[in-house]
Amino acid sequence: MKFGIPDWVLDIRKTIPEWLEELIQHGSPYGRFRFAEKNCVYPEYDILSVHFAADIYQKLRLDEKLSDQQKQEWMELSLSWRSKKTDEVIAPELEKQLKTEEEIKVLRRNLNRVGSGVFGYNMSNPPLQEEIKAFVNIDKMYQTFDAEPWETNSWGAGAHCAHYLLAIKHWVDAGFDELKPAFQAGIKYLYDKQNPDTGGFGGEGQDINAIVGGMLKIYGRLFGTFGLEIKYPERMIDTCLEALRSGKLCGNCPAHNALIVMLMCRNFAKYREGEIREQAHKSIERDVKPFLRPDGAFGDPTVKAKGYYVWDNLQMVKPGVDQSELHSTNIMLQELRVIAEHLDMDNEFGFSPTGWEKSR
Repeated sequence: MKFGIPDWVLDIRKTIPEWLEELIQHGSPYGRFRFAEKNCVYPEYDILSVHFAADIYQKLRLDEKLSDQQKQEWMELSLSWRSKKTDEVIAPELEKQLKTEEEIKVLRRNLNRVGSGVFGYNMSNPPLQEEIKAFVNIDKMYQTFDAEPWETNSWGAGAHCAHYLLAIKHWVDAGFDELKPAFQAGIKYLYDKQNPDTGGFGGEGQDINAIVGGMLKIYGRLFGTFGLEIKYPERMIDTCLEALRSGKLCGNCPAHNALIVMLMCRNFAKYREGEIREQAHKSIERDVKPFLRPDGAFGDPTVKAKGYYVWDNLQMVKPGVDQSELHSTNIMLQELRVIAEHLDMDNEFGFSPTGWEKSR
């Protein structure tokens, strides 16, 4: 069955670049963007905006129109937030908003993850974090992993432990062989957390948004980064299809999390494919269009009332304006890319490939 593409989806290939022109700070270095057009907490630019705008450029293939110098300036701008001592990405202007050391730790981890994903940082000199080196003692790694909220939030727990695993791998690749056993033990730890009946990770009483998010964060690393097997792909597909149909997936991430999980599972199971395609197509109007704002890009529909927050307590836009912002635009474009691949309509949508289905 061939599915149609709504006109508004085709239109955003024109309206989003026009909207980005309202956010960019022209001049050198290239790559400085505001988070939104109005009411920004950081009125010139900030590291989140630098990263999210770069990701949007790649998704829409706008980066293909940039000169080598512009690309280099953009990457060097991102790297300007990295500590020369530890290689961590540190944004003091953002950290001022946060109240606890744990919040700052999570922010730094996320900034490093997003930056390395978008710009492909050379990690041959990995972050000099004593916490990671201590995982030579595998029991210490287990203690750290066990402290995560697996029973109530495998989305957060999976994201954090998968990132630890990536950091361990960076150390191993840089020649720190003492961490090889920890890397293998960490992989086994995550596999052992999976429920063979549902495909989810951690406690059975979790909210469905957390269950689907945990699948994405863990297999996005185990399969997406390390190329490892996805176990119980049929059960994961069952869970994600039920979640999409239930209407219980809330916010700008969970629906696209479910679609990415099922796209990854296609590498290991040709299962309920017609139903997946049907749900992917329905997701365009049901899950993506509500985020389309009058300015032609995407924004959180609740921002007018409460302001917009990224990663818990980090406010980027002040309340009062119904407008698009970079984070929601990036997420919704990612969902549309995944939908295009589920429908085998990559060329019609015109986005860059996601890389989640390795057989493409």
